[in-house]
Amino acid sequence: MIDQRRLFVLSTAHLKRETAEAHNAYKEKGWLWPVPYGYICWLWDVEDCACVLDTCPKEISEAVSYFRQKHQADSGDYIRFDCDGAEIPDLKTYLW
Repeated sequence: MIDQRRLFVLSTAHLKRETAEAHNAYKEKGWLWPVPYGYICWLWDVEDCACVLDTCPKEISEAVSYFRQKHQADSGDYIRFDCDGAEIPDLKTYLW
């Protein structure tokens, strides 16, 4: 059996600059990892969702909630924040 995961690509406009620039501070908690052309966010287990959503940066928790609700994102799926990614009208944007 092949384990498959989805990668949702979202504009970095949905991240605050300070969140993106502080990615090392979140790395131990697993919020963001820098990759070429942006940042990766892993969607954690649903059982952990309540406590994680309360402690991670708000714009990340809103993006995770959006993809879980609108696209049935599952634990282990990923969001890539990319400057060329789509802007979603339902999510707040930030000027860099």
